[in-house]
Amino acid sequence: MPIHDRVRDEMQALVLGSDYPEWLDATACKMLAAARHHCADLGLDARHLIAEGRTVYLFAWRGDATQDALACLLRARGLPAENMGICLRIGSTTEAEVGDTLAAIATAPLPDPADILQRQEIGTPEKWDWALPDRLFFDSFASRRLNLAAARDLASRVHVAHPTGELPFALSSPRSGRVEGLSCHHQRF
Repeated sequence: MPIHDRVRDEMQALVLGSDYPEWLDATACKMLAAARHHCADLGLDARHLIAEGRTVYLFAWRGDATQDALACLLRARGLPAENMGICLRIGSTTEAEVGDTLAAIATAPLPDPADILQRQEIGTPEKWDWALPDRLFFDSFASRRLNLAAARDLASRVHVAHPTGELPFALSSPRSGRVEGLSCHHQRF
């Protein structure tokens, strides 16, 4: 089932915040503390791009319809992108190439779904999709599963915020600060 933007907004707020929901038990509090520690080590409060070799991870904190659409737009421009849920994985690239591609996406008109989708990659998600002509199939799929406008808006906000091409979250190295002293302030079993 696709994840909505609101769910990822809440995930981001929870992981980057400091409060512990009262309904978490002790084990869940420890897991949340560990997630916060890893986010702090990666600097995800200040950046969204993480490079690991020639793979770049884009933490967009958006729902699947937006992230899937952005992955399609990146692939249409030659970058092998995949929505991994919590982030997009973009292979065989650099942070600078991703930034340039996001800038190009931001300034281009929205593409026709038939120009960025391939039927064999999608399969037949609905019972009668096999019977639809390609054009109708792509339009139907895009209307149900992709938010191309939100994806372009995301790319636009990333680029427009820094017209020099520098992304606000493409820092050269992650923070090395440690998160100490996190504990669950309630005991509920």
